[in-house]
Amino acid sequence: EDFFKMKKIVGILAVVAMTASLFAADFAAAIQGYGDLFTISTAEGSKPQMLGWNDPWDREFAWYSTGIGASFTGDKAGLSFELDNRDVTVKNSKFWIQPLDMLKIQLGANTIELAKETIDYDGTVFTHGFEGWMFELKPVDGLTVQLGLETGAPTGWSTNYWLGGKNYGPVADAEGKINMGQILATVAYGADFGTVTALYNKAGDENTIAIDYAGNFGGVAVSPAFAYKTASKAMAADLFVTANAAGVGINVYGKFAKDGADADPAVTVNTKFTYGTSIGQASLQIKDANVLADAFAMMVKANLGFNCGSAGLDCGVQFDIADTVKISVPFQYNIHF
Repeated sequence: EDFFKMKKIVGILAVVAMTASLFAADFAAAIQGYGDLFTISTAEGSKPQMLGWNDPWDREFAWYSTGIGASFTGDKAGLSFELDNRDVTVKNSKFWIQPLDMLKIQLGANTIELAKETIDYDGTVFTHGFEGWMFELKPVDGLTVQLGLETGAPTGWSTNYWLGGKNYGPVADAEGKINMGQILATVAYGADFGTVTALYNKAGDENTIAIDYAGNFGGVAVSPAFAYKTASKAMAADLFVTANAAGVGINVYGKFAKDGADADPAVTVNTKFTYGTSIGQASLQIKDANVLADAFAMMVKANLGFNCGSAGLDCGVQFDIADTVKISVPFQYNIHF
């Protein structure tokens, strides 16, 4: 069954590639996934496991990546989508047009966030994926304004969208109230000094204001950020620094966060060292999700990643150290065509 699903997936991607060539559009597609070749734990009653697959497609929310996707882009319009590996249905679709050089309009699965660290690609003080409209305006060089309207809320909009069956037209709920979902806006300005981005997010009674900066000083990239929620009094601040010395890449990410005024703070520290070898890139990562927690917990991972043509493979050994120790051999693959 999985074989026939994969044949169907490849067939759909091939049709999209042919369509893109007919309309002189650039085409890109990717398939990726990850799992554990071997896992063993010192926890009582646990047994060694072989080839434990972590399903990258099992996501609660539609905007998370499925791992199988394609896009084609023309001069003034484009389309991207992903496929669900279980029933090969289209999801996470997005269509965009650019009626003016300074204006881009996107409809479908969008994300607005501040800069992410590139160690695990999950550390950031603000991110929100949503179904709806995105307007991007570049009125002058260096200035970018984004406005996101989350219109895919279950009680918010109807008017069936042709790809993916999403709802994008206004409709009232049982009480006659139109649910607009969240409103998001960013203003970014970049120049020789770097790029500064300010963000505003309205989600019901909760308003979030945030700001980040990205700059490079003599080969050292620095990106601090701060976010604050006015209703819950939650706040977060982070700093991501990358540098390269004698062929060794150094990546350090730290984050301080409080979920509310009376909540206990949490501090994340994530460090990764990389080194290029003749067969690929070797790395060593050490991560503590909360150094202030009473219970000790740390992740240590040694990894080797290499490419073969358009395919890539990462494999390593990971130690999750807490009251018990779990040792695993994770791998991740990707194919681009």
